[in-house]
Order: sequence, then C-alpha cells, then structure tokens
Amino acid sequence: HAAECGNDFAVRLLLKHGARVNDVDNQKAWSALHWAAFHGHFFAAQSLIKGGANLDLQDNNGCTPLLLCADGGPAGGAGAVLRPRNVNGRPVPMPPVVLSREPVVSLLLFAGADVGITTTHGVSAVKVARDAGKEHLVQLMRNGVQEDYDPNTVVVEVIGKDGKRVKQRRRKKKKKKKKQGGTASSRPGSRPGSSRVGS
Repeated sequence: HAAECGNDFAVRLLLKHGARVNDVDNQKAWSALHWAAFHGHFFAAQSLIKGGANLDLQDNNGCTPLLLCADGGPAGGAGAVLRPRNVNGRPVPMPPVVLSREPVVSLLLFAGADVGITTTHGVSAVKVARDAGKEHLVQLMRNGVQEDYDPNTVVVEVIGKDGKRVKQRRRKKKKKKKKQGGTASSRPGSRPGSSRVGS
C-alpha cells in the first residue's frame, strides 16, 4: 500500500493513472489519506491532498485522518529504534519511521481539516492529542498554523532503513532547458525576440 508505506512516488504515479483517491478499504473504511496520516507520511499525504483527497472522511469509528494523526500513532515509538532482523542479524528493510506527527497535522490544518469532528464516541482530535501527551499538537490545533507556513518547504525527520536519522524534503522539479540549435536567437548578431522556437 503506497500511502501506508509513505511511497510518495508511487502515490503520485497511481493518481496520475486514475486511482480513486477517496476509495476506502473493507476492514476499517480507511482511505489512502487515513493511512498516510496514521503513519505520519507527510509527502504522501501532501500528494493525496493535491489529488483531491477528502480531508474529513470518517472511517467506521468516525475517525478522520486528523484524528488518527493526533495521537502520534506508531511514530517515534519502539519501532523507531528496535527494527526486526533477519536470520543473518541484518535489519529487515522497512519504510522510514517518522519521528514527529506535527508536520502532517500542520499540513491537514493548512489544507482545511475540521478540528471539531468527533468519533462515534464523541472524541475530538484535541482530546486524542491531549490524552496521548502531545500538548504541542493540542496547541497547534487550537491556534492553527503560522501565517508564513509553507508546506513546500517542510523538512521531515525520519529513521531511515539503516536506523539512522535522515532529513527529507520534497525535491524540486528540474526545469527542462530549451534546445537552441539553429534558431535565430542562437546565431551571432541575431536580434532579441527573433527566435521562432515554440511557434
């Protein structure tokens, strides 16, 4: 599952080829955004939101992606340090383990997620965060993101496959250079604006 593993490239590829972003699974009624938020995968969540993911879609228990992300989930737990090993004693390859849920919570709030939605038991995201001891998330949900918040500049710290801390950021797309061969503007003495490239 691309969103569950935080495979942003696969998420974007699937969306490009027509994957239905708000489809849910049969067991929990989780969408791809639920999975990405639960595991704290910022870039996958960002791509899903850009692809039209429903921010406030509720699962069988009434949980939205924000509610799932608010308790910190498995991020930063024992799994961040103790990784399973194979028979040779080498760490088994695993998806990166996110150390903080704040980036995804901020992203969801910035995109317009509703903090006031509660579960079928009447539990809000703020209460979930408070019960989990995540006071910084409580304050974030109460006050909102800062005015200068830009999701495109966010850096996420994870535990990589080798067990070391790694900082991840979205790669900027490289602009393709226009070929100049033989155009009027590329010849000595040609006047600016005389090129016919792109006409």
